[in-house]
Amino acid sequence: MTTPARYSPEILPEMDLTTPASTNESVAQRTDFIWKRLLQARKQAEKQGLSGKTADDIPAGKVNEYFSVDKVRRALDAIDPLRYDYRTGRFELNIDKIVQAVYASIVEPGIVITDGVTAPLPYDGKASIYIDEADGSLKVKFASGTVKTIATDP
Repeated sequence: MTTPARYSPEILPEMDLTTPASTNESVAQRTDFIWKRLLQARKQAEKQGLSGKTADDIPAGKVNEYFSVDKVRRALDAIDPLRYDYRTGRFELNIDKIVQAVYASIVEPGIVITDGVTAPLPYDGKASIYIDEADGSLKVKFASGTVKTIATDP
């Protein structure tokens, strides 16, 4: 069987090799074409001394690096209440913290603030209300970093 002219090597990368190019093409014709292209690619690889080589034989470049499971796992992170263990690749959700937050926001009347925390960092355009662990006072920390005491613990 001869390869139709529309299958020139120059257009192979743009071709969809999984479906026939037209309704006139049979699965057998498509399969024959694919095998011929694979044999051509194999012959080309043998000419270039690449036959029998794997990605392990080619060093990673400075720009285009290989990705390993370890590199990907170490690139991931999570913030509380979600935790990530890079050794296992597993994410864990701290259900206790979620339950406490839901309970505090639904069941308890008013606003519930955790007692005795370290002073938060200032946030741009926001203020933080907290109970200072140093003296037990209810304080506000503004975006500028200014801290004002609202009430003191007797």
